[in-house]
Amino acid sequence: MLKKVICLLKRYGVWYTAKKIICKLYISFILGPVRINRKINKRDRAEQEAWHFLNPVCFSIVVPLYNTPETFLREMLESVRMQTYKNWQLCLADGSDQEHSYVQTVCEDYIKRDDRICYRKLDENRGISENTNACIDMAVGEYIALFDHDDLLHPSALFEVMKCIEEKKADFIYTDEATFQGRETHLLSVHRKPDFYMENLRANNYICHFTVFKKDVLKQSGVFRSEFDGSQDHDLILRLCEKASMICHIPKVLYFWRAHKNSVALSIDSKNYAVEAGLRAVRSHLERYGIQATVSVTHNAMSVYQVNYDLGMMSVQDITVICEQEYEETGKSTWQVVEDSCSYILILKKGLLVPEKQDLERLLMHMVDYNIAAVTGKIVNEQGRIISGGVAFRENNGQFHIRHLFGGVPVCDPGYMNQLTYASGIPVICNGCILVRKEHVVAALKCGRNLFDLSDWIRWSIDLREQGYQLINETRTLIVANRIFPWYNKKSYVYFQKKV
Repeated sequence: MLKKVICLLKRYGVWYTAKKIICKLYISFILGPVRINRKINKRDRAEQEAWHFLNPVCFSIVVPLYNTPETFLREMLESVRMQTYKNWQLCLADGSDQEHSYVQTVCEDYIKRDDRICYRKLDENRGISENTNACIDMAVGEYIALFDHDDLLHPSALFEVMKCIEEKKADFIYTDEATFQGRETHLLSVHRKPDFYMENLRANNYICHFTVFKKDVLKQSGVFRSEFDGSQDHDLILRLCEKASMICHIPKVLYFWRAHKNSVALSIDSKNYAVEAGLRAVRSHLERYGIQATVSVTHNAMSVYQVNYDLGMMSVQDITVICEQEYEETGKSTWQVVEDSCSYILILKKGLLVPEKQDLERLLMHMVDYNIAAVTGKIVNEQGRIISGGVAFRENNGQFHIRHLFGGVPVCDPGYMNQLTYASGIPVICNGCILVRKEHVVAALKCGRNLFDLSDWIRWSIDLREQGYQLINETRTLIVANRIFPWYNKKSYVYFQKKV
C-alpha cells in the first residue's frame, strides 16, 4: 500500500494522491456497505418474482470452472440460485485438475437440488476460451450470459436484463459492476459505465461484466477464440457489438467482481499476456472494419489502448478555424464565412487558443469515419488544470442537464477509470471547441442554429445523434483557454428547456 502511495505521489503529486486515498476510503467504508450491496428486501423480491413478462426468455449462464476455491464456488452458485427471475440455465464446464476434485463433488451436490444446473467434467483444461465454448455447447437459452467462476450476481440481475429486453428489444446488454476483496461489502471500486460507444470499446473493455447477448448474435460473430486468451472477452465483445442491432446499458451495479491475488480485477500485471492479447483483439477488429490505424498500450494504464487513425489524404490544411472574436471583427455574415471554408471547420469560443498542429491532427483523424460528425478535445487553463474533460448528460421532462467533468484536476490526471487517457464517445459537445464537417455546419445554419451559442451546440449535438452520427471527445488533444474564456457557470451545470 505504501509503495503504491509513493508511486502516485511521484507521478501525479500530492493533490491527486490525497483525492485518490479519500475516494478509496469513501468507497470502502461508506459507499460499499451502505449503498452498493447485494441485498434485496422481501417486498422487492416478491414484486420481481411475481412480475409478468409477455415473452420471457431463458438465460443460459455460462461459467467455466478451473480449480475454483470451494467457498468462491458455493457463493457463486448461490448468487445464481437467488435470482428473482427464475427462467435460467447454469452451464458449468469443469477443467479442474485432480487436486481440486471437490469442484465436481460440489457441483453434483447442487445439481441434485436444482435441475437448472448443468455440469460437464472436461477431459483436460483447454484454456479459458475453449472451456467457455464447452459451456456454450450446453446452452439451450435464447440469451447467453457470461459469468466468472469466482464472482457474484445481484439477485435482480436477470430480472433487470429481462426488463431491458422486453422494453427495448435489446440483443446485447451490459451493466455496471463493483470490485470487492474479501467480504463482498469491502469494495475496491465501483465502475459506473458510459452508454455504448465503439470508440470506447476500442480503447478498453469497459463493458466487461455483466454481459448478456442473444444466441443468434453469437452465431453471427463466432464463439471465443483461444488465440486471444487473456483478453478473450474483449475480442468476443468487439465481434458481438459489430453484429448487434440494439446494445443497451443498464446503469445499475448488478455484478460483483472478486479481486484476489491471481485475478485481473486486482492488477492487470497479474496477467501481462492479457495486454498483448487485447492489442491483437483491437487490431483484428479494425482490420474487419477496413480501418488503417496503429494501436499501442497507454503508458500509465496498461489495459487502455491508444488508437491513432491514418489520416490518409487529409491534412490540417483541410481545416478552417473560425474564432468567435475574429469572426466578430471581420463583419462578415456567418454564411459568408462558412461558404469560404474548407471541408472541416473548427469553431472556437472567445478565449480559446488555436490548438497546435499535432492536436489538430488528433481531432481530424477521427473524421476518417464518416459516421463521426464532430470532435472536441480537453479544455485546460494556462495553469495546467482541466476546465472540461467531458460531459455527463441527461434529459428529464424536456429539460437538459449538462455537467462538465473533471473540472479543476491536473492535466496529467488519468481520470475516473482512466477516462482521460483515451478518445471516447460523448453525448453532446458544449465546451467551446468543436471540429465539425462543413456539411453539418451548413445544415445547422439552415435550422437557425447560432454557431457560437453553447445551448445551440447541445441542440445541434442531439440533432446529429438522432440522425445516426457520433460525437467524439479526444482527451489527448489540449485546447488552452486564456483568462477571457467566458466559462459562464463555475459549477459547470447548464439547464434549459428543450426546443424544437
